[in-house]
Amino acid sequence: MTRRILAACACVAFVAACGTPPLKDENHDGIDDSIVAPNSVTKVAPSNPIGTMSGVITNMKFEPVADAQVVLALGTTAAATFKATTDADGAFVFKGLPAGSSGQITVSKMGFGTVRFASGTIPSTAGNVPINDGNVNLGSIALVAMNSTQKFTFLTATGHAAKGVKVYLEATPTGFIYSTSTTYGTAIGRASFEATTDDSGLVTFSGLPSIPETARASSGAYNLVYSPIDEDNDGRIDMLGGTKSFTGTSLLTTPPMPIVMDDARLTSNLTILATNVESLASGTAPLRNGLSAAESINVVFNQPVLDSSLQITVVAEDCKTTITTVKTLRGNVLSIAPGTSWANGAKYNIAIRATSTDGTGTSARTFTGYFFGFDEMSPKIPGTSPSFVVKKNAANMNTSNLQAGDDLFIVLDTPVRAVGSVTPRAFFNIDLNNNGNIGMNALDPGEFGAPFSTGFTVSSAEPTFEPMLSTFTCVTSGYTSRYRVNYGTLPLAGIPLSTAVKVTIPHDDSATQGVQTIWGSTINGDYAAATMTLLQ
Repeated sequence: MTRRILAACACVAFVAACGTPPLKDENHDGIDDSIVAPNSVTKVAPSNPIGTMSGVITNMKFEPVADAQVVLALGTTAAATFKATTDADGAFVFKGLPAGSSGQITVSKMGFGTVRFASGTIPSTAGNVPINDGNVNLGSIALVAMNSTQKFTFLTATGHAAKGVKVYLEATPTGFIYSTSTTYGTAIGRASFEATTDDSGLVTFSGLPSIPETARASSGAYNLVYSPIDEDNDGRIDMLGGTKSFTGTSLLTTPPMPIVMDDARLTSNLTILATNVESLASGTAPLRNGLSAAESINVVFNQPVLDSSLQITVVAEDCKTTITTVKTLRGNVLSIAPGTSWANGAKYNIAIRATSTDGTGTSARTFTGYFFGFDEMSPKIPGTSPSFVVKKNAANMNTSNLQAGDDLFIVLDTPVRAVGSVTPRAFFNIDLNNNGNIGMNALDPGEFGAPFSTGFTVSSAEPTFEPMLSTFTCVTSGYTSRYRVNYGTLPLAGIPLSTAVKVTIPHDDSATQGVQTIWGSTINGDYAAATMTLLQ
């Protein structure tokens, strides 16, 4: 017994001698306090961690779509493209993708819509440890079938078939990313189409996203954009383009009504927008109504006019002598060229009658105005030997003498106007008061040699209409070559036409006084003739 005890002690002593530390269990948990429980996991981090991306492609009935092409374009620093094909279950997977990367997915399959969307991000960590097998699952992507056909009819604002209209259609969606809700998820993708209306105004689009499927998903949108047209090929837009939108539900339940294009043509009366003869549009400045010898009259209307409706009349200042012209019409632009040339310093009158192809109400209108032959480098001054013309009153036809009631006109060779208070005065070389003297003093008014203040006043007599001869009423310009002598009491027998007569214009260089030409120069002096002539 004693030996056994001694042997056991010897064994313990041997173990102690081998270096085993004595048990220390101060917290009395039965475990040596020198043993510490592990609190972290160490692992060798991969140098290039990779992961996978997966998903499922279905149709709108959530049935798998096999053989769909799935392309992943990664946006990493080393951009790369990966391709996959769905299996019989519609599933696809990309392996060996750089962890932490993301990109764009494109899914396509013949007979279905193509969709593009941003992919998820490949996981790169789990806690604080890099991993080498992270996966992102994109869930279920439903493709819309591209099997619908839809027709649209286009009409012009006048009810005609709108031929040759370019129509662009954009349809959405072409797919959905399925969510966990009861809906179809997030709509994605769009498809674009282009077509042209035929002679009946009909346009047909085929291969559209399935109208029943988008209607069922309550998210279909079919947006049309259509071009304007020149219906009568005159180079000017007649019908405006525009947009029109439909939903899948509206197309499925209600056939679309014809699309009526807005009228681009003006519905107002015909007016002149621009012209180099501004009197046609109420402009009065002579320089803005002056044309060089071969210059055409140009008129731009606010809408096209009918060529067959145009009636253009150009006459001389007398309102009766017709001037030959040549017209050219292009839509709403009219050009009128002189048959030969416009005479420098001459006044002309013009009337244009035109019927609009667009306007409502009184679409046929007549525009009247005047213009001058105008050579800027050769201003014309009236000659000092004008004509004095007598127009007999019907009651005075018994003699050719100038009698009370007759008109006496001074006719210059270029138009002028009196400005301000300066008034030309006329004088006769005859003893009007039968006192035996001609112009001895103020007691001989209107006679040669009498003071200026005693002369007969002269006023503008710009022609506007000659009965039985004029084709239209001419517009007054304020400039004229014809002035009337306002004579007073005449001898009972009148004044013989052989009597000399003159008009005196006082000198005044101011801009607000005097008699001026269309070039703005002031004239003065005596304008005389040895005899008067009878207007035939």
